[in-house]
Amino acid sequence: MTQFKVGMRIKAIGDFNGNRLKGLCGTIMHIHDGTNLLCVAWEQKIQDGHDCSGRCEQGYGCDIEQKDAAPLTDYLEQWEDAK
Repeated sequence: MTQFKVGMRIKAIGDFNGNRLKGLCGTIMHIHDGTNLLCVAWEQKIQDGHDCSGRCEQGYGCDIEQKDAAPLTDYLEQWEDAK
């Protein structure tokens, strides 16, 4: 399993809690203790988005499960390999 870290750039490979996130890129702002949730500041406003408890602009924050996120560098390398 990937070791996610605050500040890491990710790409959503799934959605979360009714929010359509798949394909979006963002930056991990916080990792919720004792859960598999990442709090991410996305590159665009999210329906029902928040501010990651003051860590990003209001409306751009949204949680995502780790299983639905991929480090952006890993995602880009896989895409390049598939060409």
